[in-house]
Amino acid sequence: MGWRQWKSRFETIKPDESHFIVGVDLGEDTSALAFYNVLRKQPELMDLSGGYGRASVPTMMQYVPGAGEWIFGEYAALNKGSGTEATLERMVGRLGLREQADLGGRRISVAAVLGFYLKSLVAGLKNINPNSELAGIVACAPALLADEAKTELSWAFRSAGLDGDLVMFAPDWECALQRYAFGRGFSKERVMILDYAARELRGGVFSLNPQKDGVEAAAESWMGNADLSSHAIDERLKDMFLEFFPNTADRSKSAGLDSFLYQQKDMLLQKRSWQKPAKLFYSTMYPPVQITVTQAKMEDALSPFKAAFQKFAKAVAKSGPVDALICVGGGFEMQWAREAAKEFSPQAIFFKHSKGALAEGASLICAGQLGVFPMTAISLRDDLRARFDIGLGVMQGGKQVFHPVVQQGDYWPDGGASVYLIVNQPVSGTLSVPVYKRDAGGATNTIGALNLDGLPTRPKGATKLKIRFEVSTKGGQLGLRAEAVDMGFAEYPRTGAAGAMEAVLA
Repeated sequence: MGWRQWKSRFETIKPDESHFIVGVDLGEDTSALAFYNVLRKQPELMDLSGGYGRASVPTMMQYVPGAGEWIFGEYAALNKGSGTEATLERMVGRLGLREQADLGGRRISVAAVLGFYLKSLVAGLKNINPNSELAGIVACAPALLADEAKTELSWAFRSAGLDGDLVMFAPDWECALQRYAFGRGFSKERVMILDYAARELRGGVFSLNPQKDGVEAAAESWMGNADLSSHAIDERLKDMFLEFFPNTADRSKSAGLDSFLYQQKDMLLQKRSWQKPAKLFYSTMYPPVQITVTQAKMEDALSPFKAAFQKFAKAVAKSGPVDALICVGGGFEMQWAREAAKEFSPQAIFFKHSKGALAEGASLICAGQLGVFPMTAISLRDDLRARFDIGLGVMQGGKQVFHPVVQQGDYWPDGGASVYLIVNQPVSGTLSVPVYKRDAGGATNTIGALNLDGLPTRPKGATKLKIRFEVSTKGGQLGLRAEAVDMGFAEYPRTGAAGAMEAVLA
């Protein structure tokens, strides 16, 4: 029975603890599942960690060729790098490209694997209540998620057999605002949202104005910074670990580094807050060694991120102070990030589970859609949305396809946004990456190209570019500036080669 049928039934029967009204936050690294408790009348996070003490679950699937089996979540993360298994991770960021993964000669779409993940994630409901029934599910989605990615995400739900249960995709800002307002209501105020995600730190300011029939929200800013992502911090910590092994040339030659970081990161950051050195046992090398990380070492690693955090928060706030700073996302499980938010604004608000806050907000939206919770509707008015798509030309299947970066109807990345691109073709000497504009009718026009010179010879898939977009308004015209920088890849070092372009969009 789908969510519409459950909505009709709830008009005549009272939902009980066997009816799961669910919100899910599918993250790049980890995902969270929450439900609206109809007895307590509040959102609650589900702990599906399998006893590992983490409510969020790694967004990871692993295929074991010999056994022909899939490993899900936490077990896949801990098993990574231990054999011939194929590990699929960071799947959400790969949606929209119709990408396929190679499982030992077997091709399968990333969206299909994400469907397996969703099926396993939601199956955890039965572990909480074997007699449970799924009444509906709302998925929290990034506001900047492209239509192509949403299409593949919808297909993932369909392949998991959850399309009839999927009520809607709710934008991350709405999930954050609904979770913030739960128990306190909306008032006339200026609030700032910081969502510390794996791929970037996102932030925006919204002016809230309650009305009789809901809340009017005016978007004043919305931007992201990939250099402050959880991934960027992980890479810095890996570099710090490798400093203990002077004979190890690069992280690709250090077996089990990802698994080691996954197991030790929480303790490492916790010891920092205790102002004590952390002793870590590194067993994936022979002979095993013990690493002692001092507080001074951690402060040295984190100090650039602290300074960048304050700069980013000030850019998001723009014209003045805010009445509340809403902090969501797994990044705020790190104590230094909470300290940085408090330093920026004493009005910073944290939730018990930072990663699960968006899933809890999504569960409130789901309960509102099913008519079992008096949710206050939010209508968004903003002038920050793009009127057309901006994207890159990328090679796929031997031909060039349009890869959207900013999509019509989405927010312009105020202050600029960075994306990373793996070049799916051999490179030698010069590389040209076209930049396109696509209108509402689907017509695509080239507005420029990012040309990089002096690149060494590399095989297909061995060049990674960091591409930054900045949008500005001057003299009534909307302008775009884009820059691409060669970041190298694996054993291929970065060269510093760069290319830039500017164009008038409208």
